Amino acid sequence: MVGSDPTTSRAAYQPALDGVRGFAVALVLLFHGGFSWMTGGYVGVSVFFTLSGFLITGLLLTEHDRDGSISLRSFYVRRLRRLMPASLLCLAAVSVAASLGEFGGLPNVRRDILAALFQVANWNALANGTGYADLIARTAGQLGPVDHFWSLSVEEQFYWVWPLVGLFGLARLRRRGGSARVALAVTAALAVAVAPVIAAVWGANAAYWATPARLGEILVGAALAAFVKGRTVGSRAVPWMGLGGLSVIVAASVMWPRSGGPAYGGWLGVFSLASAALILGLQVPGPLQRSFSVAPLTHLGRISYGVYLYHWPLFAALTPQRLGLSPWWLFAVRIAATLVVAELSYHLLEQPVRHGMAPPWRVAWGVVGSIAALSVLVLAIVPGPEPAFGGSTDVPRSFAPPSAITMIASSPAVTSTTTASSWVPATTSSSSEPTTSSTAVPLGPATVLLVGDSTAVALSEGLFRWANAHPGQLQVASLAEPGCGLIREGSMLGDDDEQFKKACREVFSEDLPALLRTAVPDVVMVMVTLPDVVARQWSENEGPLRPGDPRFAERVRRDYDAFSSAMRDVGVARMLWVVPPPPSARWMRSFVDPITHTEWATFVAIIEGVAASDPTRSTVVQLDDWMRVNEPADGSMRPDGLHLTPTAADLVMRDFFGAELLSAVGR
Repeated sequence: MVGSDPTTSRAAYQPALDGVRGFAVALVLLFHGGFSWMTGGYVGVSVFFTLSGFLITGLLLTEHDRDGSISLRSFYVRRLRRLMPASLLCLAAVSVAASLGEFGGLPNVRRDILAALFQVANWNALANGTGYADLIARTAGQLGPVDHFWSLSVEEQFYWVWPLVGLFGLARLRRRGGSARVALAVTAALAVAVAPVIAAVWGANAAYWATPARLGEILVGAALAAFVKGRTVGSRAVPWMGLGGLSVIVAASVMWPRSGGPAYGGWLGVFSLASAALILGLQVPGPLQRSFSVAPLTHLGRISYGVYLYHWPLFAALTPQRLGLSPWWLFAVRIAATLVVAELSYHLLEQPVRHGMAPPWRVAWGVVGSIAALSVLVLAIVPGPEPAFGGSTDVPRSFAPPSAITMIASSPAVTSTTTASSWVPATTSSSSEPTTSSTAVPLGPATVLLVGDSTAVALSEGLFRWANAHPGQLQVASLAEPGCGLIREGSMLGDDDEQFKKACREVFSEDLPALLRTAVPDVVMVMVTLPDVVARQWSENEGPLRPGDPRFAERVRRDYDAFSSAMRDVGVARMLWVVPPPPSARWMRSFVDPITHTEWATFVAIIEGVAASDPTRSTVVQLDDWMRVNEPADGSMRPDGLHLTPTAADLVMRDFFGAELLSAVGR
């Protein structure tokens, strides 16, 4: 994400292109500031890519025309001098901070730092960023301190290969009378066309993070460099092209969604044509060029590498809870800290190393030694991944064949005139007519179905072991899934890829109906902690709502009532509504977006209200009260502040929940 150093080439310095750097990094800063009107500011990275391809390819073409060849040694040493000092300093500082307990809610900081150090952060994110612990960290809003290194990795992977393969191939083509301009244009076009294919075959994350999907943006800049090389750009239409490109960039910044949309469909290569149009427009003197040449913007461009490098770990450390500031003041403090650190780095580290007189071999070995030393430091002081709740369980998802259980009729159950909602398809035994059913008392074990989110998954292990320790009394099945509450519509804050939403839809549209077609459980137990209490968006016009909003509360109550009615209509005899303990201060969300006492109280009131509307069938289980008295202060029962450990789940079942279940099934 850096361009040329004007002292390393005879190419004329263009202040307006430093202005483009400043403009691009400003978009990224505003985007990472979380402002609702800058949802697509990540396109600033794409602008960097295209500008980088333009500048560096232009310098290499100039060197080839001047010297008849390209010095690979000089090119790579320049890259090392330019990039590695600040990068190594940033990673060392993050490592020390991590060793002191910063970023403790994230599961794989050590792995992420090493991936950034070896310039494979984008592949690390693509390969390892979909585990439950990583996904829940992003959902909670916690920032990984080196997440932004993915873009630096993409760029450096390209430049390790580009002079060796691309430009030497073009030089040979030129010697044979071929056109470098045509060859580069064709190469760029092919790279742009590949990205949507990658999105279609390998998915949205690959389209955004995989190096092949992002090469088109850099190559469009390279093709533009070849196009303008040796030409005078003087058409009156060119500045208007630049203005049009700028308009497209600004429009994408404020109109593209934060996740999904064109960027995740492989269309950033096409978007890079707008960046190329802006760069081309700045080749002609005029108002546009003067606007991008103003001193504050060009200075921001000169330090933009450090600004980009340091801003993300500073944003991750300077959290809203730590500072207690409003969004604008928080952003101002973060930006001030970023600019101070970037300025110091630029003047005291980056510039002295870049213009130093050390011979190339010493620079290369110095970088190799520094990487080795930092690797040892990371392994020595950065905590490794702690055992974390993995989001999965081996608890059965269905009951044993019902033929093994003999049933006898008891007193009639409460009649109902409520139709089963969309929770249960028409293929089940639900009916719109009033029904009178009998409560079945099993001679064999009573069946208990657990539904809910990841906290229910964690509890299910203890529930299953407890049932096995009490043979003949309970048979347990669990359809609990991470991120799965009872709200049916809308999108949960942080579920950008809708992975939680898709899994939840599968549970209630496929798994639950399939289970009910074979066996109706005696007891359905519901335990949801976060999905139905964090901010959720039902429509773009309405925007995200929080639990304190009456509209949010009304919709939660509606969906909870619908689920309760659906279970009654298919013959479920008892409902257990678990009031879970609220997340503790150890839960990562408490650092970035805490759930207020009022919001939690609203959620608990909804649970209690739904149970109170059907008192003969429903029981509220106050797990929160029991945990308040029995949970140790050391966090040993819920190390991450949310999920019970297996030992804690056993303790909860033995000392509290087991008796509640036996009472519910009349044992």
